[in-house]
Amino acid sequence: MSRSISGLVLIHGVDDENWPWADEPIDYQHSVHIVLDQGQPAARVGIPPVRWGGECRFELDLTAQVIDARGNSQLRGVAKLFEGDSEDTTDLEDEKSFELFVPRGGRPSATTVTLNNSGLGGGDWATVQLSFTNSLFEESDE
Repeated sequence: MSRSISGLVLIHGVDDENWPWADEPIDYQHSVHIVLDQGQPAARVGIPPVRWGGECRFELDLTAQVIDARGNSQLRGVAKLFEGDSEDTTDLEDEKSFELFVPRGGRPSATTVTLNNSGLGGGDWATVQLSFTNSLFEESDE
């Protein structure tokens, strides 16, 4: 049976600036809806990179998969914070992997991942909050 995995990805971040310049915050949200079947390989969930402050970029590599015959699902992700001379920098400041178990039945599952720039001139950060449900997918008769 097909499963409907739905959720919200919230990204908050700050490009830390030295006085007298003000810090540059970002708040971004992205809705997700994907239909999965048992036995299907992990499906990539498209989350666009988030850029802000002229120097920061957040990337989230996220996959979803039905993991058992009961219809339970799992999300796996890698969150990355880049900071440098532009929003296209290759200077990786922090990276964290995570897993989120999303049981069948529509109960929300959530997790939060925080990334920090601990390098020279640090102070930049990003937090991603994920909240997902896993319900039976029913096709419309229309």
